[in-house]
Amino acid sequence: MGYRAMTQAERAELEKWIEMIYEKALELGLDPYPVHFEVVPAHVMYELGAYALPARFSHWTFGRDYHVQKTMYEYGVSRIYELVFNADPAQAFLLDVNDMLSHKLVVAHVYGHSDFFKNNIYFEHTDRRMIERARLHAERIRQYEAEHGPLVVEQFLDAVLSIEEHIDPVLPTHGAPSRREEPREEQPTGDTYEDIFYMVQPKPKPQPKPRKIPEEPQKDLLLFIRDHSRVLEDWQRDIISIIREEMIYFLPQIKTKIMNEGWACATGESLLFTSAGLLRFDELCSQQLRVKVASGKPGQSDPVLDYHVEKDVPTIRITTRRGYTIEGAFEHRVMLHDGRWVYLKDIQIGDKIALALGMDLWAQQYQPLPMTIGKPSATLADVAKQVGVSYYTVLRHLHGRKVRQAEAITQAIHSLNVPLTNRGRIQSHRRSLRLPPYLDERLAYLMGYFIGDGHFTKSGIGFTTGDDEQAERIALLLQDIGCTPRIKLDISENSRRWRITAHSRNLMDLFVALGIPRSVKARTKQIPSVILKSPEPVVSAFLRGYYDADGYAGPSGVILSSASEAMIKTVQILLLNYGILSTRRIQAKNSWQLSIRGVSAKVFAERIGFTLKRKQEALSRYIQQRQWFCRQQSWDTVVSITHGRADVYDITVDRSHRYVANGLVHHNSFWHERILENLPLTADEHVQFRKMHASVIQPYSRLSLNPYYVGYKIFRDIERRWNGELEPDEQESDWMGYPIERPQGQGLQKVFEVRQMECDQSFLHKYLTERLVRELDLYTYRVEEQDGELVWVVDETDWRKVRNALVDQLTNFGVPVLTVEDGDWQHRGELYIK
Repeated sequence: MGYRAMTQAERAELEKWIEMIYEKALELGLDPYPVHFEVVPAHVMYELGAYALPARFSHWTFGRDYHVQKTMYEYGVSRIYELVFNADPAQAFLLDVNDMLSHKLVVAHVYGHSDFFKNNIYFEHTDRRMIERARLHAERIRQYEAEHGPLVVEQFLDAVLSIEEHIDPVLPTHGAPSRREEPREEQPTGDTYEDIFYMVQPKPKPQPKPRKIPEEPQKDLLLFIRDHSRVLEDWQRDIISIIREEMIYFLPQIKTKIMNEGWACATGESLLFTSAGLLRFDELCSQQLRVKVASGKPGQSDPVLDYHVEKDVPTIRITTRRGYTIEGAFEHRVMLHDGRWVYLKDIQIGDKIALALGMDLWAQQYQPLPMTIGKPSATLADVAKQVGVSYYTVLRHLHGRKVRQAEAITQAIHSLNVPLTNRGRIQSHRRSLRLPPYLDERLAYLMGYFIGDGHFTKSGIGFTTGDDEQAERIALLLQDIGCTPRIKLDISENSRRWRITAHSRNLMDLFVALGIPRSVKARTKQIPSVILKSPEPVVSAFLRGYYDADGYAGPSGVILSSASEAMIKTVQILLLNYGILSTRRIQAKNSWQLSIRGVSAKVFAERIGFTLKRKQEALSRYIQQRQWFCRQQSWDTVVSITHGRADVYDITVDRSHRYVANGLVHHNSFWHERILENLPLTADEHVQFRKMHASVIQPYSRLSLNPYYVGYKIFRDIERRWNGELEPDEQESDWMGYPIERPQGQGLQKVFEVRQMECDQSFLHKYLTERLVRELDLYTYRVEEQDGELVWVVDETDWRKVRNALVDQLTNFGVPVLTVEDGDWQHRGELYIK
């Protein structure tokens, strides 16, 4: 992916948003350093990520890390959206291929980092000029390479970098600890005659005080080697100082990675109820349509503000007893029947999922028909008329004869799009259709019946039916739009069927243009998107025609049969919009049935119904034979949970922050989120932000921790608890486990306090609660041998032990704490490290 320079307009827009985000961060209580932003290509971004500081010295391990990160980026495995360096002003780098909303998201994220750098106590003594100092360090090392040779310097760097973590992890300052002053030798305090006394006998010599190096155990291994080694040269001591100084700069960032990073979405085929009709999620996000979506409450809809897409992520698909399905990312939230929100990863078989019943949100605009369909093609006579020559002059030109207006004739043929086979007459199957300017109920009914019991012919379309009234109805509809249908009755021993054909290529082209492919097979049939985007009367007419063709009414209620699973799924979701519950089941030979019973059958009769008299009468009998109906529940039970991978999509919805997809109610998936929520983003920008945000705050895998995810969840939980938003069965306690009364409405104040005073170890120890351990699905694991194979098994699930194990892993960056006990052990010149 090559470098894409920003246009002047894009640069101006980004500068405007950087200023706006900075002001909003200040309004929300943040106090960040000013930030200098640069937009750079991928190779620069990954070079900075590998070197960890701009213009840092060269070493082969940085090159290795660069190629690993860049390869993962090129294969789409991971992407670095931004890098920010702790300085005053802070320095941040944005990836050039990010779109404008991505830049806005990471700018807000950067200001969250900058606030943390400035206000967390562990960053209080870091060198804010380290970027400049790193450049000077690199110059000195290049000078040593010129003096002593690159190989010698590299080998020494290898040795020092192998122990770079072994500095004092609780260093209070960014410099070396001050050396202790050597105690002065005490002067004896004798009496006046002491000198006379020692004239008789010699004065005893003072006993030498035993000296130990170091006098007290020292945890800073790099510092001890630098100061006490007997073999190091000055340039080597300087390199140790350089590595140690840079490591001290990185120390607070390592110790607060989870906190600093703390400072999700459904798949593309999901269908959403919107003010523009029933739309696919991927279509809504890719086109960034400005629409309103159903919020999960009948009659209520809210505008979409943002859109986001995340490619190839782990997903969970749930299926309910009635056949409703949704697939989304692990952290995507759906509503339970009691109004609680639950992550897809936490759903279990038997859970009751809320259904969005009777949203009644439909498109308001009728869909226009293609302008060129139904009109006769231009002829050579039209060409002659436009150019001002005779019809035969145009013919002579086409036969290669020389004519004066040759160029004008050629241009007219192209501009009028004249088929060269058209010599001025219009064939019967190309006669003009009498079509309305938009897709109306008559044409929608015809399309619905055609998808059920229709087919394409070589020169038009055909229908079949066993009902006399239906054959007459189809013929009248075809006549109304300008066709001359042919009707034929086929009688055999076991069947009696009417065949209606219309030899009209214009009508055939119209159906294809409206979304019915000529090569469509029974198992691949779908409802055309133009129907889904039409007003409710048009959708009802289409469904009525489809049910007239493939529907049944009788003692079992209303049943629709189809070989196409996609068709049945879409119809089931459409019916929910009316307030009609249905059950989808697979039948013999992989065919599908959609059944409607009870009060939903009554709603079907009122809102859609049948046009065929015999089917409508059968439906009426079914309803009349039931004096009362059981109350239909607007929830369904989960019966299946499967895992997969897919591209996922999400939107941000104003006010309600929720939307309906595939008939289920979904929720929008710390500081950068809070900042962007308070900015005047466009509708499409908010949805994309939500999807980006959801993709970032999800766990990496079951065997690793995403610091962003863990930090985000803990900060959210802190805010919730200190605001007094507790679950009914939740007992509040302090970090030591003692019950306490939690103050109300102090969530944000507590978040700022934690940001200032804690590091990762204390942050996790105090605020990683039992509830969060369960919610984050944390546990410890180990390797053991089973049947001759090494396998990973769960070792511990007790929440306190899991928390303590996690804290232990973060102590001293997860490496052993080494303490220098004696620099000259037993006077052997050996280093005793404990």
